[in-house]
Parts: sequence; C-alpha cells; structure tokens
Amino acid sequence: MTSPPSGDQPAHPGKGGSSGGSSGGATQVPEPGTLGLMGLGLAGLAFAGTRKRRR
Repeated sequence: MTSPPSGDQPAHPGKGGSSGGSSGGATQVPEPGTLGLMGLGLAGLAFAGTRKRRR
C-alpha cells in the first residue's frame, strides 16, 4: 500500500496542485507541436490513400 502524498507534493502530479478545489473545471490543451504532428500524419495517410487508389 502506498503512503498518502506529503504536503509539498500535489496529489495528482499531472494537474496543478494550487487550485485546491475538486470542481475539475480545467481541461488539458495539447501542445501546438503535437497538433502539428497529428495533422501531418493525417495528411500523409490521406496522400498515401489517394496514391494507392490511382494505381
């Protein structure tokens, strides 16, 4: 069994520990680089699909 988090560490490391409330109103927004890579990947898949259909 793990011990509860101490006072200097947030309970959820990926989320900001300064809010103090449990309303959960904050949403995580992906970084622009991640969105760009995803867009390039989707464009590459679309391009590969059109090339395959032409042949």
